[in-house]
Amino acid sequence: MDNRLFFPATQRNKIYIGDVLSKIPLKKGLVLEIGSGSGEHGVEFQKRFPEIIWQTSDPELEHRKSIISWINS
Repeated sequence: MDNRLFFPATQRNKIYIGDVLSKIPLKKGLVLEIGSGSGEHGVEFQKRFPEIIWQTSDPELEHRKSIISWINS
């Protein structure tokens, strides 16, 4: 079942946020994203920074279902 949520703000800012993150000297390791929302950023950044494990989290069930769907898409 596809429970992906689409947030327009994510599409507008994912490149800019990724560019800022690319300036952080962390080359490998784990990042915990608190309040991941739809999961779009988590999937995008995991692809862009494959040496870093991007751990998503969110208290909302609907968001966690979306995160899982984004990961599995």
